[in-house]
Amino acid sequence: MMYPEEYQEFSRLIKEYVVLHIILKVLEYDRKAIRQSTCKFSNLYDQLLTNIQWKIEYDLRRIKKNIKKLGGTIISQEQQSAVRVVKTKFKGFVYTHRYLNYVLQAESEELLKTYINSI
Repeated sequence: MMYPEEYQEFSRLIKEYVVLHIILKVLEYDRKAIRQSTCKFSNLYDQLLTNIQWKIEYDLRRIKKNIKKLGGTIISQEQQSAVRVVKTKFKGFVYTHRYLNYVLQAESEELLKTYINSI
């Protein structure tokens, strides 16, 4: 099967969206844990994670806009034991993307490092 020319860009944006979405969820979880901890700099860490969340939310909106501009949309995301399954629609066709959890974790950690270094 031949994919449309823009499909490679669409697929890249979907993966980036999934990774950023994972980071956002982890940051929300970590912020709750930090607020409940007895850590001395908990307010500072919470603010740092909040700033990173804002940047990620901005990037997620930008990516979603670019996905829509290409003619695509995300239908659903489902977390399974070994993979994350993402159903998308691109130019009238439904696609299923499967990403290995350990790969997503590694990519999430690397991308989070770039956000931390940009502050």
